[in-house]
Amino acid sequence: MNFQRPWGSAFAAAEGAHHLDDIDLHHIAFFTGVSFRLGRGLTLSVMGDVSRIKDLITVAADAGDTVEEILLARRQLQTDYTYSTSISLSYSFGSIFNNIVNPRLGGGGGGVPMMMFF
Repeated sequence: MNFQRPWGSAFAAAEGAHHLDDIDLHHIAFFTGVSFRLGRGLTLSVMGDVSRIKDLITVAADAGDTVEEILLARRQLQTDYTYSTSISLSYSFGSIFNNIVNPRLGGGGGGVPMMMFF
């Protein structure tokens, strides 16, 4: 689902999958975000996602992982969920006709965005 309005835009999405031979091995995820136009070329975006994970069949179930192995990413831990959020502030500058002047910029219209993540 995606909405475009004069104040900005909003979106929401869902995704899911399961193994055909075992319905208990599945995952489902939800994504959402909103972008506000603060001024000419200035946009504030807030995004987030959450996932329920029940299909980590390649991750070892051994609970004897040391702190060093985990921090050095030598071992992956079993988990039931993940989540993340992000806030970004972007400024687009340039001509709305950039795609006409230089078609290699692709998409055009709105200039070149500069992103800052917090």
